[in-house]
Amino acid sequence: MELRQRSIGRHFGAVTTGMSQLELAPGAKSSPFHCHSAEEELFVVLDGGGTLRLGEERHELRPGHVVSRPAGTRIAHQFIAGDGGMAILAYSNIDPNDLAFYPDSNKVKLRGLGVTVRVEPVDYWDGEH
Repeated sequence: MELRQRSIGRHFGAVTTGMSQLELAPGAKSSPFHCHSAEEELFVVLDGGGTLRLGEERHELRPGHVVSRPAGTRIAHQFIAGDGGMAILAYSNIDPNDLAFYPDSNKVKLRGLGVTVRVEPVDYWDGEH
């Protein structure tokens, strides 16, 4: 088991509120490195420890640390468990208009359409009419 996720919110019938308990094995990653356009996330480290990858930065985490990831920051995040693993409580709003960007793979998840695409970054204006 690298990652075990229990969807607490869905279990209790929540539709627009997401709450999950994540249990990460030693060295495991919580998810691909990503950021959201419309979804805000809040994380509480319950047990163990590890590292928060936040843009180009790295932050050590231990029980009691709280991480807030507001929507629209364009700064990706990912949790990486330490040698003893890590347990995290994750909360978010669920917005059907959310776009999640995965910079390591140049993928974008279009939640409302249920589609994930790979994008090629281009200049905003390249002379098209």
